[in-house]
Amino acid sequence: MVEAELKIPLAAEVSWEDISLPPGTVCVGEVEQKDTYLSHPNRNLAANDEALRVREEGGRCWLTYKGPKRGGSVKVREELEVGFQSREALLELFERLGFLAVAQVCKRRRVYRCGQVSICFDDVIGLGRFVEIEIAEADDSGKAGDLLAQVARRMGLDPRSAVTQSYLEMLVQGSGS
Repeated sequence: MVEAELKIPLAAEVSWEDISLPPGTVCVGEVEQKDTYLSHPNRNLAANDEALRVREEGGRCWLTYKGPKRGGSVKVREELEVGFQSREALLELFERLGFLAVAQVCKRRRVYRCGQVSICFDDVIGLGRFVEIEIAEADDSGKAGDLLAQVARRMGLDPRSAVTQSYLEMLVQGSGS
């Protein structure tokens, strides 16, 4: 899967209610996510712009590999994801293989769907609030970026204010909103 996303930080004075959702948008729900990022014992994932993450959400657990970003104003990268029953068992397995848990990102996320587009309102501990607009099955043609920018403008958001850094990168650099 290749994911394309626009991540737009929100100013403290902007409330979620100030943001207009496109017609036909449906609320999927609200979840708390706990992401634990792992380091490889023999390979510098961060230097290669890769990430290995264990996500816990609603009692479920996923392991996600994120490939290098492909550049441009929209973050586009490969993602491989596998589900697991137990976060603790998965983290213990990786620890025994020599991986280390190096960082954690915790957030409350409100998820909406509008056709093929997901819209997430994120409140990230230590960073602030963001709107993520994303397409899961994107291609590299630039069409996904155009669609995401169009959705952002419909919502009253400026796509030029989007950031391509991950929440993990922002936390490590200390650049919250």
